[in-house]
Amino acid sequence: MWGDGRHPARFVSEVKVMVAKTIAYENNAHGQSWFNKMVCVAGDTYPDDLNPEWVGYEGEEGTQQAMNWMP
Repeated sequence: MWGDGRHPARFVSEVKVMVAKTIAYENNAHGQSWFNKMVCVAGDTYPDDLNPEWVGYEGEEGTQQAMNWMP
């Protein structure tokens, strides 16, 4: 599945598999021991030396915000 929720598929059989997996996840994921765990990876995607307007650490800042949202 794409990050925006789209399911890429060419055939009806692929759609059926993705829908079944999505429904199974929605029905079973919450409450599992792994549900509130995540791995964060970040980086400085836009180096300052290529453009002086790209100042900051957007990858790290975005990752920190995601970690702040976790319970």
